[in-house]
Order: sequence, then structure tokens, then C-alpha cells
Amino acid sequence: MKELIKKALDTAAFKGANFVEVNFLKLKEENITLKNFKSDLEKKESQGIGIRVIVNGFWGFASTNSLNSKEIDKTASFAVKIAKNSAKIKSKGIILSPLTSIQEDYKTPLKINPFLVPLEEKLKLLFAAQKNMKKVKNIKTIESFMNFWHYDKIFANSEGTYITQEIFHSGGGIKAQAVSENEVQIRSYPSSFRGDFLSGGYEEILNFKLEENSQNTAEEANNLLRAKQCPQKITDLILGGSQLSLQIHESCGHPSELDRVLGSEANYAGRSFLTLDKLGKLKYGSPIINITADATYPGGLGTFGYDD
Repeated sequence: MKELIKKALDTAAFKGANFVEVNFLKLKEENITLKNFKSDLEKKESQGIGIRVIVNGFWGFASTNSLNSKEIDKTASFAVKIAKNSAKIKSKGIILSPLTSIQEDYKTPLKINPFLVPLEEKLKLLFAAQKNMKKVKNIKTIESFMNFWHYDKIFANSEGTYITQEIFHSGGGIKAQAVSENEVQIRSYPSSFRGDFLSGGYEEILNFKLEENSQNTAEEANNLLRAKQCPQKITDLILGGSQLSLQIHESCGHPSELDRVLGSEANYAGRSFLTLDKLGKLKYGSPIINITADATYPGGLGTFGYDD
């Protein structure tokens, strides 16, 4: 891969780029889902290179999933061509801050590689959790799942930076749905909204103790069928961490997506109130809230986690 990255850097520079950066990503993914004891397995792999350049102060970008010398030449040249065409728009060009070259390697600390754990072992744990949930009265639908991601990343630029990352994400959870004559209640563990996810290996799944907590989760769902409604009043509210992150994602992340800001996308959630004329003027929530804009986020102006 080093040779192809060097090829991208050299070709873009030869074609006239003043600055070049290359991002390589190889992603391996495994998703296991059980619903009412019926299993579904999904495995995916993908890889590609993105090349971003500056030519006389203007950006150009191109990418490819064909990792061979000829395609890299073509993609780097196309990125430069886009930058040159961008320069036809009369505006102030990009000026980068001074850069320091960095050479670093990073790997997620993990004890158990989730992709080396036998599928039978994973399914055994998920089935055991479902059996416990099914013991509880009024439980009609049960789910258990595990998701794993393995990222191989390389970032390099024309200033001498070369950074490699090997990142593992692991997550999972269980969900029980209780049904009465006129009500449906759902309880999830270890958190709502499809469980919990961490940077780490299969040990994170074991730490959740899904089997040990499965029956109690189902019993809580059943108890909710008889629970009193929350009182209606004005009061202070403390949000849990997972709910807070989701709230920020929906209330801050989506409105700051550039396609919504510019009005080019409007699905069921509608367009954004955060229009360009309000940038730098709008007060977003409490003065103690700090929302950082990040142009590297592919969804738009802000960086607030993944985009659903």
C-alpha cells in the first residue's frame, strides 16, 4: 500500500498540486442479529483511496476502490483537474496553516480479536440471552445482536506525514418487547437505541454480561405495562449519556449538514434553520455549550457522530 500512496502523492504533485493528502481505508464488518430465535448474519468488506489536493489555493478531490497503479494515476490526475476547474470561480483561495509532519502508528488496545471468535460461540451467547427473556410473562418479541468493525487506515500528505491506524469497534445488546391488551413497552440493555458500542475487542461484549442481564431486562419491560405515567410538570431533567449524544446528533448534527443548510436536501426531517446568514450570529443553547465545527466531517459543517 505504501507504493500506491507514494504514487498518488507523486502523480498529483507532478500534475501541478501544491499540496496533496491521501486517505486509505479498508473496512471489515460483521453483524449478527437474532429475533425470536431466528438468526441473520451479514459480513462486508470494502476498501478505497481518497486523494485531496490544492492547486493554486483551490481544492480538488477524487477517490477510487480500484487499488492499482494505473487507477491511482488516473484518480490523482482527476483530483488535480477538479482543483484547476474550481479555480475558475473567482474567490479567495485556500491558505493552510503551517503543518508539521507526523509519523505515527496506532492500534486499538484489545484482548480478544472479535473476528477470530468462532461464530458458534457468539450465537450461543445470543441464544442464551433470548431463552432467558422468553421466560418472562407478556414478552412477545425478543432481539439480541452483536456488531463488529475493523478499520485499517493510512493517512499521508505531501508534507511528510504518514499515520497508520488499526481500529476495532465492538458492540451489542438485547431488547425485549412486552405486550398487553392495550399497550406495548420495550426495554433494552445495556442502553437504548441498538445497545452500546465501544472501541475494543470481544472482551467488551463479555463485559456487558448479556446473558446475566437478559431476564431482568425482560421483567422490566413487563413491569412497564403496569407502570404509572410520568407526571406532567415543569422540572429539571437529567439526560443519560446515550440519550444526550442522540439529542446532540439530532438537534445539532443534522441541522448543520451542508446539504440541508443550502436547501438541497429535505427529507421527512425537513430543511435546516441554520442558514448561512445566521453563521456567527446564532446562539445555540446555553452559553456554556461549546459546539465545534469540523470541515473534515463528510456530512456537513459540524461533527456529531455518524449520520443515520
